[in-house]
Amino acid sequence: MIHGDIPVREKTGLQMVREVRSHGPLTFPCERTEQISVLDVSGDIASAKLITPHWVDYLTLSKSDGQWKILSVLQRIDN
Repeated sequence: MIHGDIPVREKTGLQMVREVRSHGPLTFPCERTEQISVLDVSGDIASAKLITPHWVDYLTLSKSDGQWKILSVLQRIDN
């Protein structure tokens, strides 16, 4: 637990994709308001921020074989 009642969960990338797909589209594409910001890039590592109406994700990424891969996600969920 971090900060009282906020659970720490570990999921693989595949588990995260399956979970999102299981809920189907949350909104119509024209109603989406996601914002993605690249916070920093240093060689083959980077950090980014994803803001949605219901949560904020901070991602660390690594570039391998010409493709960016997500290494970790720290998520704040708004109630």
